[in-house]
Amino acid sequence: MRFGVLGPLQVLDDDGAPVPVTAPRLRVLLAALLVCADQEVSVSELAELIWPLAMPVSPRDAVQTYVRRLRGLLGRGRIETGPTGYRIRLAPDEFDAALFRDAVARARTTTDLAERSAVLDRGLRFWRTEPLEEFADRPLVRDAVARLSDERLAALELSIGAQLELGGHHALIPELQALTRAHPTHEGLWGQLMLALHRSGRQSEAFTAYDELAAHLAEQLGVDPGLTIRQLRQSLLTDSAPHPPSTAPTDWTVQQQLPLGVGDFVGRAELLARGSAALLPAAGKVPVVAITGPPGAGKTATAIRLAHSLVDAYPDGQWYVELGRGPASRDRVGVLEELLRASGADPRALAGDEHDLAKLLRTRIAGRRVLLVLDDARTDEQVRAVLPGTPGAGVLVTSRRQLLGLVATAGAMPLSVPALPDDEAIGLLVQILGKHRVESEREQCLRLVRLCGGLPLALRIAAANLLFQSHVEIGAYCDELAGPDRVARLAVTGDPETAVRPVFDLAYDVLDADARRCFRLIALSPAHDLTTASAAALLGCPEPKAAQLLATLAMSNLLQVVAPGRFALHDLLRLYAAQLVAPDPEASDAWRRLVGWYVGTTRAAVQPAYRPLIDPPEPDAGYRIPEAGVAREWLDAEFRNLLAVATDPRSGRAAADLAEALRHYMFVQLHFAEWEQLCRAGIGAARDARTEGLLWQSLATRLHVLNDSIGSIEMGRRALELFQASGFVIGEAAMLANLGLAHNTLGELDVAAELLCLSVARFRDCGADTLCANALLNLSHNQILLGDAAAALASTNECLALEPDDPVALIARINRGTALRMLGDLDGARSDLIAGLQAEHRRNRASCFAELALTELAAGNLCTALSHANSGIALTDGTPLTEAETRVALGWVQLAQGNLPSAQATFTATLTLSTTKNLTLYTAESHLGLAHCLRESNPPLSTQSATTALHLATKTHHAALAARCEHFLEAPRRRVPAKTS
Repeated sequence: MRFGVLGPLQVLDDDGAPVPVTAPRLRVLLAALLVCADQEVSVSELAELIWPLAMPVSPRDAVQTYVRRLRGLLGRGRIETGPTGYRIRLAPDEFDAALFRDAVARARTTTDLAERSAVLDRGLRFWRTEPLEEFADRPLVRDAVARLSDERLAALELSIGAQLELGGHHALIPELQALTRAHPTHEGLWGQLMLALHRSGRQSEAFTAYDELAAHLAEQLGVDPGLTIRQLRQSLLTDSAPHPPSTAPTDWTVQQQLPLGVGDFVGRAELLARGSAALLPAAGKVPVVAITGPPGAGKTATAIRLAHSLVDAYPDGQWYVELGRGPASRDRVGVLEELLRASGADPRALAGDEHDLAKLLRTRIAGRRVLLVLDDARTDEQVRAVLPGTPGAGVLVTSRRQLLGLVATAGAMPLSVPALPDDEAIGLLVQILGKHRVESEREQCLRLVRLCGGLPLALRIAAANLLFQSHVEIGAYCDELAGPDRVARLAVTGDPETAVRPVFDLAYDVLDADARRCFRLIALSPAHDLTTASAAALLGCPEPKAAQLLATLAMSNLLQVVAPGRFALHDLLRLYAAQLVAPDPEASDAWRRLVGWYVGTTRAAVQPAYRPLIDPPEPDAGYRIPEAGVAREWLDAEFRNLLAVATDPRSGRAAADLAEALRHYMFVQLHFAEWEQLCRAGIGAARDARTEGLLWQSLATRLHVLNDSIGSIEMGRRALELFQASGFVIGEAAMLANLGLAHNTLGELDVAAELLCLSVARFRDCGADTLCANALLNLSHNQILLGDAAAALASTNECLALEPDDPVALIARINRGTALRMLGDLDGARSDLIAGLQAEHRRNRASCFAELALTELAAGNLCTALSHANSGIALTDGTPLTEAETRVALGWVQLAQGNLPSAQATFTATLTLSTTKNLTLYTAESHLGLAHCLRESNPPLSTQSATTALHLATKTHHAALAARCEHFLEAPRRRVPAKTS
């Protein structure tokens, strides 16, 4: 394993693949341990770093939790526990900061200047960018980064000193100028700049540099330059400073070979800035930048633009070489000969082999500031063969492939050219079509951008065709492009070579047979992205082989890595691959493998955490049931893909299989729009009445959660008929219970009671204890609403007897607590309700807090009651029923405290919500609450509100609520604290 802090935080496994440490607090913890590697960091220090604003209740426990998670990612033996904290153990070759420090230490001990320069070059390559910038606000990390930056500056100064003595003064000037701008009071760097300028024959600039330093020191520190640099200035005045020989060859011809840049180039500002900064000549290193990206993304155009901006930094020449011509790569010897001819080398010296020519090229370039632009590299070896050997020159490479070998061995900075964002793509269209035409059809231009996938090549071709066909509206052209032959249509009229298809063909043709097969078959998948496992199913191969093929396509920029371990095709490349796979005889088998994998894996994944109570799907043979946490993560990550597969017209009965398996997952996760899409796709593909009934039942549940009780009853009746027709008794009993719940919500309590009693009886007859317990739970809620606390108590006791340890028991405790409160047993109610706070779902805990508030209100503990009511409101999850219940409880507490304005505002807001959402019970409760609030200030309106509440309570057979309304109306002037039943 390797760890990096000399840039963004980095962890790589033994194969060089990133280890995903993505959680922000885990990253802070790891960064703190790494900058104090092999030293113990106390728990208190770590806690302050991880939670700088609000410390958790138990910092030690919280830190332990994060350390445990980090050990799971890095291996248990990596992080050791000490007396007061934790330390991370690293081998010397595992940590970039340690490798850098080791290189600097070795450089200081050698007297061989060339060796010192080479060792420091290798050490400085470990610096990727500024270290750990994301943690700049964490003091311990920030201080350690400052020390590291000081060490880097000292190493640069040591390296520059060696290069100056080796005669590399020409090449050092641009970097020294940049360094002195960044560190304007660093006398050592200014002294080195003065020496480099003097030795390059730029004496006046050397003295100007001294004057600039003196001005900075006076302005910022109020001091004069030190003795050492004053003595250096004097030696330059008397020309007594030593002059090492220059390493540059004398027979040199400056070649400026850069092609003409694209005149209407737009965007890429950040990428160009990074590339420009990376390519400035640097002491101790040869800067190498590798620009990669998908076909048509504009890699060459970006590289040419960048190279033209660096002409002044490379006055000894800018050389341009095409490394790829057609599907094959160019011979390395031929490339070396071309570059040597550009350098002015004697043609008679070009007779050696590749190694001799590479040595000669390095000799020719030594001491010169030359920029090599190597376009369309096919392999890392092509580039390595022509790399300069001494600082001063720079190398800019473009490639369809990710040149990771070059990154690892030459310290290349990888720059990926993505598709253009919308604003830059529109800017490109403005450049070609003109502002008026684009602005007049802006929405259609955005559509064109999306049809072209933001690829500059496709956009330029489309714009060129529109420019030629000025009479054609952009919207009409988009309509033509929207068909399946879009890739073929993206060609310039009259110039078939200026087209998207040939560029894609070239990228495809260089792949081997297995990679081409993989690319084709991926187009079959409707999923938004692929993993190694799904690709293995599609390809019918082991996962390691699939991983290798996906990596090959990603390295070739034909697949995008959209997240760790997840890959996706660009839209245009997907259309291109779809054309390739259409005639493939293997396509139908590959599709069946993929869909079968999604169904089988989903059935296995729902078992530990989301197994439906009614007719749960059994896992298919050969699919391992994962641990619950892993299953949840898989379902969350794959849900969009599962929806895409289920709604694909080719899926057939697999749509029903997926919808059936995911019923409980959708209920828990509340993906409302996708829930309906999935179930309707499944209904259209259901293999029998029973399966169709399960999906109508799921849709009914969805509408119930959305508080559309009328729609829920309509769909539930369909499910009930299908269950009865198929003889599915347990399904029938479950649907009766669900219908009872919906009628409960509508306030039709008598109808609900009848349905729930039928459901309980059916479940008892079937011996389905768990399901019977659920039905009894719902029946007890109905009995509470009817004011029959004794019956509710009996139902909850039976429920608890059937399922004493099931999660449903916690909700039964909540209902029993409510019944006990209604019966006056406040201690018993409090005990049950406190236990109910352990319920899994927020809405159940919110309801529990509301009941606790009413219990404490009845006990006269108003402060505690208010706290519970507010806790309930904080837990509401957007469900109208839960929000109304908790707000009504808050209103009664506020009223009892004598806070009439707040109580009136609470009841008014709840009345609006409950009326809008057809929540009759809470509409009545709100009216009664307002009647209490208005008793003194507006007696007529108070009486009207209480009368409305009585009417609603009587209509819905809520006897206890009706009794409270009657009590209020009989004694309108009595100030009696209200409490709900």
